[in-house]
Amino acid sequence: MAYDLQGAFDPIPSAAVAPAHGTDLESIVTLLELAAIYLTTAPGVAFSFEALLDQARQIGGDDIEIRESDARIVLKKASFLKKQGPLYTLR
Repeated sequence: MAYDLQGAFDPIPSAAVAPAHGTDLESIVTLLELAAIYLTTAPGVAFSFEALLDQARQIGGDDIEIRESDARIVLKKASFLKKQGPLYTLR
């Protein structure tokens, strides 16, 4: 049985990962969730929107600019947070 060895040594193309854009809501959800986890130092700890957004921006670094309006859109649908007055807690 003959084998095609030429094809076996062709380099496999790597998948290019596009950097996240600041308006990519999925990226914002992930960053806000990570920020909420970071801010929850004990069960039931509450934090403000400003603290959450600031922490998410720190995690995202200079690569992702999170607009306040986009973060508010995400938080309206977020199932990982519970709003208690002006503060949020992790579910």
